[in-house]
Amino acid sequence: MNFSKLYFALSIIILIVAVSPAQSATIHVPADQPTIQAGIDAAVVGDTVLVADGTYTGPGNKNMSFEGKNIVLKSENGPEVTRIVSPSPFTPTRGFVFESGEDTTAIIDGFTIAGFRGLTSGGAISCISSSPSILNNIIEENSTVGSGGGINCTFNSNPRIINNIIAHNSSPSGGGITCINNSNSIITGNTFIGNSARWGGAIYCNRSSPMISNNTIVMNSARQGGALFSIDSSPMLDNCIIAFNSDTTGAVFCPSDSFPVLSCTNVYGNSGGDWVDCIASQNGQNGNFSSDPLFCDTSTFYFSLRDNSPCAPANNSCGVLIGALDVGCGLICADANGDSMVNVDDVDFLIDFYFYGGATPFPYFASDLNCDGSVNIADITYLAAYINGTGAAPCCVE
Repeated sequence: MNFSKLYFALSIIILIVAVSPAQSATIHVPADQPTIQAGIDAAVVGDTVLVADGTYTGPGNKNMSFEGKNIVLKSENGPEVTRIVSPSPFTPTRGFVFESGEDTTAIIDGFTIAGFRGLTSGGAISCISSSPSILNNIIEENSTVGSGGGINCTFNSNPRIINNIIAHNSSPSGGGITCINNSNSIITGNTFIGNSARWGGAIYCNRSSPMISNNTIVMNSARQGGALFSIDSSPMLDNCIIAFNSDTTGAVFCPSDSFPVLSCTNVYGNSGGDWVDCIASQNGQNGNFSSDPLFCDTSTFYFSLRDNSPCAPANNSCGVLIGALDVGCGLICADANGDSMVNVDDVDFLIDFYFYGGATPFPYFASDLNCDGSVNIADITYLAAYINGTGAAPCCVE
């Protein structure tokens, strides 16, 4: 036997095995690990942490970190049934922090992240010199005393923020999202509803130039820049709807040296003005316009588009969908559980959601039956009385 040839062959085999990538694993929460952070701790690069339906709160489900690992954190069945909530609205804590150089292959996908109060910046998620992918989440009712009530991006953070609902978050700057110090995020396909700040109700940019495309930015509020506040920045906004925001300066406000570039964007019905301040010259250029978007039903926060909307692809000069949501108004008002009927099952569904951490109504605001901007116990009693014939119809029923 030629032992030298055999030794060479074995050496090659050992080398191939040594450099071959390890088989990625799926770690289940809570079946394999009791908390989300424990699942992350057990993972290695390339693994998936798959989270079952339920409400996750308390130790191990707050102030979570990927620890520099580019892994996938994903819910099994989406944000309506997988909630990460603050253990207390009075205790300073956030949902996640990315601060160890994670890149876009670090993914958080399909959660409701709600009720957190960041002590510094980033109520739900803070990105510091890191660029994760934040996909398909509902980020609602978070706040911070710093910046970015929903998501904070700072110091060269370039996350992909795609297809999220970002609603009712608050912060001094950037109620929904902040991009600061060369943080050029990709912000695509998101719906911003009812976020509030002093500067930048939905988005705040400072020395950053994010790409902002196909977003629906509605009913946000700020002293300056109800939709966008931009300072020393050059954000690009394509195919966006900016409508019905509240401010005193104009929906997009630039106090100094900012050059936002808009195309195929509809700016309409904003209390401080539409095509004013730093975007005044862009109305009528590059497919930009100002027309009622014709949402399906603003009273129930249902911001899909009617067939005759100027933001539908067939009805605008760009020939594209403008905004985050598609054309079609198939929602039944007060149908909390989505079974196309309004009955006592919807009352039970709302009781389970509000008192026991059950699945979130979706679309969420279709169950805001008294149209006060949130789904709570008042909506449960309202719906029960309506079904029993002893109360008025929900505000979304004509």
